[in-house]
Amino acid sequence: ILGLWVIAEGAIYQFFADHLNQFFRKKSELDYDFINIGIDFGGNKSAHAFVATGIKEDYSKLTALMSEKHKATGITPDELYNLIFLFIQKVRLKYGEVAAIYVDSAEQTLKNGIKARIDIPVKDSIKNEIIDRIRATTSLMSQGRFFMTEDCESLKDAFMGAVYNPKSLTKDERLDDGTSDIDTLDAFEYLSLIHI
Repeated sequence: ILGLWVIAEGAIYQFFADHLNQFFRKKSELDYDFINIGIDFGGNKSAHAFVATGIKEDYSKLTALMSEKHKATGITPDELYNLIFLFIQKVRLKYGEVAAIYVDSAEQTLKNGIKARIDIPVKDSIKNEIIDRIRATTSLMSQGRFFMTEDCESLKDAFMGAVYNPKSLTKDERLDDGTSDIDTLDAFEYLSLIHI
């Protein structure tokens, strides 16, 4: 699609793939009031993922500003905290101050480690049903309320590769077998869709 690789069979974010160019904005075109960062902690078979999103106060627009993904295998907690701190610094330098960080609520020890090291409020993610997250994201995309920058390569790839589970009896289950980047989608959803 548009010369880019994308999974077509069972693609969740088909509208995104079909209209990719309409979502990207230059820094001078961005419109947001505050920035949140979402963090999904990886394990042996997954990755640590960070996504920064600019949000309008009235939640009329959502702009993914920056995303990163790092292998979790072999990473110590201190190395993870350094990666998070560097990501925050990059976001601050390019896009502005961060209002809050939403982390995977299943990892309270790592959350507490972040809280002890930074001066930004660190909150638990709200883990809504995945199908509700998908519906919220696709609605924002189709309504022209979602945008992203070129600093979101891992998030773009995650949207392009996300598919429904072909073995599910319904189309409401996202495939989570390591073949697509669920970690980055989780990080995006933890912070972006809590008020939408």
